[in-house]
Amino acid sequence: MRIGSRMALQVSMFVFIATGTLLLLVNFQLKEFAVTIAKDKARFFLEEKQATIDYVVEHLRPPLFKLIKEKKCLILILSRAGCQQDISIGIL
Repeated sequence: MRIGSRMALQVSMFVFIATGTLLLLVNFQLKEFAVTIAKDKARFFLEEKQATIDYVVEHLRPPLFKLIKEKKCLILILSRAGCQQDISIGIL
């Protein structure tokens, strides 16, 4: 084998190994970056859902339960008076 051929083979092998190493490093870094982004997005969606749940529990539920309690009391009072059918039709 001539010296020129041997040198070309060595250079090409070095380039091949260096390229493979670089690709592995870039692949590892991109996977790590993708996992970080996915975790951030998942945390964002969970926080958004939790904020919605907190809003419903703290702001919407108490007035709704109060309204339901008032309607039930009204229905009970009127049902004792014998007007249950008229009230149930009006509420539905």
